Amino acid sequence: MRLVLVSLLIVILLAVAGYLFVRFPEMFLWVQRRTLPPLTTQGEPAPQPSPCATSKTEHRTFEIRLSCPDALPTEDVVLVFDPDRTWSIRIDSAVPSAPDGYFPTPQSVKGIWKEQSGKLDPVNDRSADWIPPNQEGLCTVEFEQTVLYTPLKSESLLNRRLPNLLFRGKGTIRFLVPLHVAEIVDGKVNGFNVGKYPNLYKSRSTTISAERIRAHAKTYLPPTLWYRVDETTKDLVIAWNYRLGEFDLDQRYRPSPYPHYIALDPNILRKLNDLKTRMNADGFSFDKFDILYGFRSPGYNRSEHVKDGETSLKSAFSLHIYGKAADILIDLNRDLVMDDLNGDGKADIQDARVILRYVDELDHRYLLDGSPLVGGAGVYPHHDFWERGDVAQSPYIHVDVRGFANEQGNPIRWIGKNTLARHQQSE
Repeated sequence: MRLVLVSLLIVILLAVAGYLFVRFPEMFLWVQRRTLPPLTTQGEPAPQPSPCATSKTEHRTFEIRLSCPDALPTEDVVLVFDPDRTWSIRIDSAVPSAPDGYFPTPQSVKGIWKEQSGKLDPVNDRSADWIPPNQEGLCTVEFEQTVLYTPLKSESLLNRRLPNLLFRGKGTIRFLVPLHVAEIVDGKVNGFNVGKYPNLYKSRSTTISAERIRAHAKTYLPPTLWYRVDETTKDLVIAWNYRLGEFDLDQRYRPSPYPHYIALDPNILRKLNDLKTRMNADGFSFDKFDILYGFRSPGYNRSEHVKDGETSLKSAFSLHIYGKAADILIDLNRDLVMDDLNGDGKADIQDARVILRYVDELDHRYLLDGSPLVGGAGVYPHHDFWERGDVAQSPYIHVDVRGFANEQGNPIRWIGKNTLARHQQSE
């Protein structure tokens, strides 16, 4: 009887040992020495096929961040200001790391680029080149990636083998491609009235400003690129928290059916950000300037100038019609009036002069650097956008990026005339 019990115990022990040998070979040192994966040149285990081909796979997601280093900084949409160039797209995020219990090197990493339109050319596993299409509108480029990690060993005798980990990530970047001027026929496109640009060579004026304009004719060439503003694009952030629609005619006061089209020089955005950064450094706490007016089409500008007569502050060759200017104020309390920047208890042209001091500093620096951001500036006691009503009147400052100084080599400056009293008398 005792012999039978001993024999039965031996059989049970051999069965248990056989199961453990098959199920958990890493417990047996002599087997482990033979089955450990080879090392890479860096001393890490090289990726090996999963020891258990039937292991379950756990799916996880991760974020992929794409950026365009040649673009204006934005988290929303890249403003394409040169459709003929190749735009580089890069991956700014890393693949997810392996958790404990997994090979530190992925079993496989696979990525694929996709373009909605235009031409996409992958450069390497971290970047691609994109050429914009000939058609205006929003274009999306995507990158999808899968990363597979396999388990290194089982957690314990009592736990099952860790599952394979399959990470899936997706990143997108959007571009706003402009309309080319060739699509504008007789001053109109898609029902929007652009109007006609003034011919500086036909002007008979002999004033200093007219001679100056002719001397810098390149600045006053009609814009070739036009951005569509409609319900889907007006709130897109194009750079430094500025939205595309902020540079369009304000729909609250000048309602008109979409689409609209605007010209916008990226240098005016760069200058506004430089100005904000400089003022922030001196304690003026604000995120961006409020845009009283950005782009004004030549058709609108001419009609308003004729209608307003002597009360108009709009010039025929205004830099606004070229997308190179902005009328700005700081309005943190959102009452449509310039804040009291100099602390004298009122909002007047002196508050606009506070901003002008910083514009002067920047423009002199731009002149020394030969920067195209140099421009003119004017301070105004009020605006001539009468549709806003007298309750929304405000002093403001005009800044532009005309790219040249006056004949003495100094930044061009002026003070806007006061036409508010004359306008009120004429009503």
